[in-house]
Amino acid sequence: MNTAPQTLTTLNAILHALGAGLAALMILVSAPAHAAGGGGDEDKPSEGGVSNRFLAGFTLESGDEDEEDDGHPGELDADHPRVVEMPAMVVPLVSQNRLQGYAFVRVRIRIAEGSSVWEIRENQHRALHVLVQASHRHTLSLDDGSAVNHVHAAEVLRDALNEYYGSERVDAVSVYGNDRSLILG
Repeated sequence: MNTAPQTLTTLNAILHALGAGLAALMILVSAPAHAAGGGGDEDKPSEGGVSNRFLAGFTLESGDEDEEDDGHPGELDADHPRVVEMPAMVVPLVSQNRLQGYAFVRVRIRIAEGSSVWEIRENQHRALHVLVQASHRHTLSLDDGSAVNHVHAAEVLRDALNEYYGSERVDAVSVYGNDRSLILG
């Protein structure tokens, strides 16, 4: 019996099957990458070659019934050229000198005419530090500590910024946002 040629034939068949399986796997894995490219008009190929682009446009209705932050007087328009939108910050909620929880708020600052908006925009971290210090130095919450008193908070934060940057450099401040985390017990 000559088993060597039979073994080589069997081994050769196994290697061919593994090679074909590996090639099929590579095609399946790479297919999404090839299929995801390009798009557009076939008659007018893009100038830059194959590209992946996705544009999503959203229009949000400004219905008052769905607004979570309604009722905060003096809220500043974010599109105003002298308004600086600060990063979100955490404000302690206090009642009778006891921590009740934390509120997550946003602050908009309107710079007075004749003052440089860029002084605050380029150094937002300093302005944010002033705001956080003021929120811990003064109670910005309602008497029961359940939420932020937005009107009082805006006054306190405006005064703190004017104290830091110089008298009357900050024209107005608005504080908005109702998200909070109360401590139970």
